[in-house]
Amino acid sequence: MSKKSRKTRATKQQKSFLIFFTTFSQTDHAHQFARRIVQARLAACINVIPGITSHYTWNNQLRADAEILLIGKTTPKSFAKIKKQIREFHTYSVPELIGIRVADGAPDYLKWVAAHS
Repeated sequence: MSKKSRKTRATKQQKSFLIFFTTFSQTDHAHQFARRIVQARLAACINVIPGITSHYTWNNQLRADAEILLIGKTTPKSFAKIKKQIREFHTYSVPELIGIRVADGAPDYLKWVAAHS
């Protein structure tokens, strides 16, 4: 295989993964959502990170609230399904859900993500 073919294949593989972020106000909801998504094989892994503070404007008021951050690893196809799941599950009227394409990663880890999401 030529060097160009390997690079093209690697680039296509890397573009097919996402890191996503969401937040919850309650720890039990954060863990329930993480388990639900991983069990449904929509994400290979979700990190639940308690103890963050989010500063934002809501209804024209500056807010600062304790939240739990979730960071997940998935594929674009599964991310589309996660978007639907978060609307059905989340208690916020406008839940945060942001997906960022993965530019690079360990090949074995990316294979694992693909197999589990």
